[in-house]
Amino acid sequence: IVTYMILDKLPSALDNVVKRVTHSEKEIKPELALEQLRVYYNDQLAMGGGGSGSKNDPIALVTDSSRKCKKGAHNPLSGHSESNCWMLYPERRPVFPSKPRGSRTKATVSSFHSSLSQSPFQFILNLGSSAHMVSNPNWFCVLERKDLGFVCTSSGNESLKIKGIGTIRLINEIEEILLNQVLYVPDLVVNLLSVRCLILNNNTVSFLKNSFEIHHHDKLKMKGIYTGNLPTLGFENVKHSCFTPG
Repeated sequence: IVTYMILDKLPSALDNVVKRVTHSEKEIKPELALEQLRVYYNDQLAMGGGGSGSKNDPIALVTDSSRKCKKGAHNPLSGHSESNCWMLYPERRPVFPSKPRGSRTKATVSSFHSSLSQSPFQFILNLGSSAHMVSNPNWFCVLERKDLGFVCTSSGNESLKIKGIGTIRLINEIEEILLNQVLYVPDLVVNLLSVRCLILNNNTVSFLKNSFEIHHHDKLKMKGIYTGNLPTLGFENVKHSCFTPG
C-alpha cells in the first residue's frame, strides 16, 4: 500500500514509471519504485538533462507546467505516449488500492501531524518532490528571499508560494550535511527531502525492512525510520546566523 501511495503522488510526466512498476513481474515494493525512478532519471540525463528542469534548476522542476497534459488533450512534451495518456484515456489509469476509510484514516493523519508538532526538526523523504523544501527560514545558512512561483501539488492546486532559495546546514548523529538550492516554502506542512535531488547528487537510497539509509559514494550520510508509514529523518536543532544576499 505504501508503494501505491507513492506512485499516486508522482507527476503525470512519470506515468511511464508508474506503468513499469505496476506491470512488473517483481513484487511491488518501495525499492522497485526507486529503482524505476533511478532508471528514468539516468535516461533523462543521457538524453541531455531531462527537459526543462535540471539538476541546477530546481525551480523549473517544481513549477514548470508546460509538459503537463490537460483533460481531454495530450501534451507531446509530457514524457509519455498518447496511447498511455490518462487525460485522454482515464480508464487506463492503474487502479490503486482503496485508502483506509473512517477513523483509521483520521488516526493516521492525526498521529502524523502530532508527531510533526512535537518534532519540528524532522524531514520526510519524498519521491514525488522535485526539490528539497523547508518552511522554516531558520534552517538556512544562506537564503535569497524572492518570489519564485508556486509549488505544483499532486492535486493540481498551486497554493504553496515559493518565497526563496538557499543552502541549509543539517546535523545528525553521523556528520554535518549541506544541501544547496533548497526552496523556502513558508506554508509547507512538513520539511521535504527530494529523492530525485539526492540521486542526481550521486547519493543512493536503500530501503530496509524497518529503516532506510542514504549513502554518498558508499559512505553513510543519513539514516531514518518509518513514522506512520512515512520515511522520516531527524536532525538536531541548529540555529544559524542566516546570510541574505543583498
